[in-house]
Amino acid sequence: MTSSVRLGADPSRRSGQEETTSSLEIRLMGSIEVCHDGRAIVLPGRRVRALLVLLALSAGRTVSIDTLANGIWDDTPPVRVRGSLQTYVGRLRRALGHDTITTEASGYTLQIPRHAVDVLAFLDRVEAAGRATDPEQERQALAAALSSWRDPPFGEILSEWMERHEAPQLVQRHLLALERRIDLDLAAGDHAACAIELHSQVERHPLRESLWVRLLLALHGCGRTAEALDQFATLRTRLTEELGVDPSPELQRLHRRLLSEPDPATGSTASRTVGPTPPQDTPSDIPRQLPADTHAFAGRADAITTLDALLARLGSSEGSRIVTIHGPAGVGKTTLAVHWAHRIKAHFPDGQLFVNLHGYGPGTPVSPLLALDALLRGVGVPGNRMPEDLEQRSALLRTELAGRRFLLVLDNARDAGQVRPLLPGGEGLVLVTSRSQLRSLAAREGARRVALQPMPVSDSVGLLTSRLGPLFTQWNQPLDPDELAELADLCGHLPVALAIAAERAGRDRGRLLRALNAQLRGQRDRLDGLRTGDDPLTDVRAVFEWSYRTLDDDAARMFRLIGLHPDTYLSVSAVAALAGTTVMHAERVLDRLTGCHLLGDARPGWYQIHDLVRMYAGELVRQVDSEDVRRGATQRLQRWYVHSAANGRSALGRLHPLIVIGDPEPDLVPEEFTEGRQVSEWWLDHRRNLTMLLAEAAASADHRFVFTLAPLADAFLQTTGCQDEAVQLLQLAESSARLAGDATAQAICASQLGGAHVDGRQFDRALAYLGRARDLFHEVNHRAGKLVAMMNTGVVMMTTGHTGEAVALLEETLGEARQTGMPDRVVAILNNLAYAYMQAERYDEAIAVAEEAVRGYRERGSAFGQATAVHTVGTAYLHRGSTVEAHHNLMRAFDLHRKLGDSSSAAATLRDLGLAQRELGKVDEARESWLSALRMFERLGTADNINITRHDLQTLVGSLGDLPQGAHPSNGHAI
Repeated sequence: MTSSVRLGADPSRRSGQEETTSSLEIRLMGSIEVCHDGRAIVLPGRRVRALLVLLALSAGRTVSIDTLANGIWDDTPPVRVRGSLQTYVGRLRRALGHDTITTEASGYTLQIPRHAVDVLAFLDRVEAAGRATDPEQERQALAAALSSWRDPPFGEILSEWMERHEAPQLVQRHLLALERRIDLDLAAGDHAACAIELHSQVERHPLRESLWVRLLLALHGCGRTAEALDQFATLRTRLTEELGVDPSPELQRLHRRLLSEPDPATGSTASRTVGPTPPQDTPSDIPRQLPADTHAFAGRADAITTLDALLARLGSSEGSRIVTIHGPAGVGKTTLAVHWAHRIKAHFPDGQLFVNLHGYGPGTPVSPLLALDALLRGVGVPGNRMPEDLEQRSALLRTELAGRRFLLVLDNARDAGQVRPLLPGGEGLVLVTSRSQLRSLAAREGARRVALQPMPVSDSVGLLTSRLGPLFTQWNQPLDPDELAELADLCGHLPVALAIAAERAGRDRGRLLRALNAQLRGQRDRLDGLRTGDDPLTDVRAVFEWSYRTLDDDAARMFRLIGLHPDTYLSVSAVAALAGTTVMHAERVLDRLTGCHLLGDARPGWYQIHDLVRMYAGELVRQVDSEDVRRGATQRLQRWYVHSAANGRSALGRLHPLIVIGDPEPDLVPEEFTEGRQVSEWWLDHRRNLTMLLAEAAASADHRFVFTLAPLADAFLQTTGCQDEAVQLLQLAESSARLAGDATAQAICASQLGGAHVDGRQFDRALAYLGRARDLFHEVNHRAGKLVAMMNTGVVMMTTGHTGEAVALLEETLGEARQTGMPDRVVAILNNLAYAYMQAERYDEAIAVAEEAVRGYRERGSAFGQATAVHTVGTAYLHRGSTVEAHHNLMRAFDLHRKLGDSSSAAATLRDLGLAQRELGKVDEARESWLSALRMFERLGTADNINITRHDLQTLVGSLGDLPQGAHPSNGHAI
């Protein structure tokens, strides 16, 4: 699916940005120009300019990789999109300033305020004008905004995709604003000036009939009716010859009016009507069925902009006459639909019809037969003419509405089958709201869908403020913005929940918001707090229940079990384990849950459930499913994570943490990995779920799971440089092992805690934990564990300057490992012994044992170990002064670490590689290596560790050529 840059206002982005980048100005109208402090900046190349435009149109928001690729390369992006895109982003950063563009998880963000981009400033001014309550104020504000417009957008063809999507959207927004200002001018009587301007506009947009309507009205209003009739004839000829169509019904009605009212004095009321609406002598029986508009409507600027654009395309080849607003329960679909319908009702002078289909809610959904009865009666069909047959009623509705401009709102539809018989032909617009995505309606009838999600933070706070602000002012109480923001978060930014919370706060006449927030903060009590008590429509739990009742048994079971998942982000594989089914079956059921908006698509293979919906699912699973069912599901999920983590550790080539996990159950399919980078990506995806699952298990005294999974997860935390988190998880695991009375598990956790403290440079704590681990391993006669603890103790001695003792202990440990036949431990000890030899200036021996470690890791297929040992070889050559050999091995090690996705080790390798490059006289390459390592630190938020620190890198960058060779060697690797 093609996506385009969103152009709606984003008030939440406006504060906090103006101060840092206010001197940068971007102009996209007429031509592309960038100025910094008044100085023009040259942009290198069309694709760089295309990248700038795409980022600038979403200033302060992340633009996805897919959108950028479409906009820059059309439908033929390069094979390595990300790499090519990084190149262009780098060029643009050099032009604008490195900090101006930030890298996000899904794309890139231009950190610049909206007012610094001329197009966005124009759109914000137009939006502000639309909020004016006085027509004259709106007219002046629109005129001021329109004076800044310059044609054409971008001033050049940047790509076919942008010509199809971005440029037309901007032109459309400009024309809508222009037409609105002209409507106001006509209402004020400025017919002559409007006629002059419209002559120019219809020359530029000869097939835009809405401009022709206004031109004819302007000519008629200033006494030039004959000229207006000539213009209509010209347009009719052009439409017939170029498109083979007749003028729109609206234009034809206006033409008939001009023929019957040649004297403008007799049609002054019509000529002064704001907008291209027909005269006011319409029949009194025209249906006006829209419910009342919400008096305190707030937010939804993006959705309204999208809907306005769809309305503008009515009648064109791209314009569907069916628009659906779909979204989860309580998201405000009906409120938005009614509000927008009131905004646009002047475009539909033949009437507005509204029917609530009750697809979700108390009672039975309205059948199409009964809905057609209501619609036909609404357009004047008497009961004695009402057909009994569904198809005949549907046909009669099409007949009655043929050739008429009407608005039909079908609210709260269950599915496409309920809607399809109600679709008429004619010149109108059908607006449907539903919790269902109505996929078949889009596929068969070409319906345009507008997805509605929970409100942005700024909109939800704005809604609360609009409702509570006047009351708190009346009660002379402050409205704390932090408390408002917390209340919005607790309501999950769902409009129905926000409205209920506002009512509760108002009902209690100024009750402190923090008291309400404290009550809602409790997970089990929050849904109880989000109801008014007198209407199921204002009860969040009841609103969710109506969606749940529509599910088949299989989907209902999976929905309930999702209530046991630790987080709101769900992978298909994890849910399959939770439900005890296959991934393929889970995907099908999750898709059904997504179709009715109980879940949302997050990205391929992942779904998201709203926090309040997840609470409701948790309530259901506790009410409906037995304790055995719940325990079985939770244990399947736990075992899936344990075996997936074990597979990942093996794919990385990390030594097994000595925990016995057994084989997976026959029906459990853990994640499999073919390369290290997949493991890193899997860990980053599941990291939050894993840590939350461990915390829940510890709280419920499920100790075995905690002390089994945490030591396995330690490998991923080391790979990503998250020492603090590793320590926290391992402390949790050691506590669980102690409570469970498992001495072996206590020893393993203490040993790994020692290693984690080594990496974090907390050497006293490391020695304490390693000593405890040696004692426990000795008690349970665990030789492999004792060797690991001895080796890590040797690393501490080496790092703290006790070189002789370190060499002796590591040589002793190596001897025991060889004697007891533990080849996996031998290679790890060899690698660390190499660093001890380097510190003792025994460089030839260091190279020899490091190369033996490389061979050992290669024989065992350990990619991580091989990368680590090759790095050690390179560092040993660097210490010995063999710079060419050092450079060769360090380049190889960096490539291996990068393929594994091991950013922490890759950064340490770049540090040493830079030293070799500097010694070879490659100063620029050395600087780039060190800067790249620093960027890895910043991107990952990695803490300083035993192998590398930020200060280390910053010192190297700042003093190139001043540091002695080998001043910053790595210090070994705890495991």
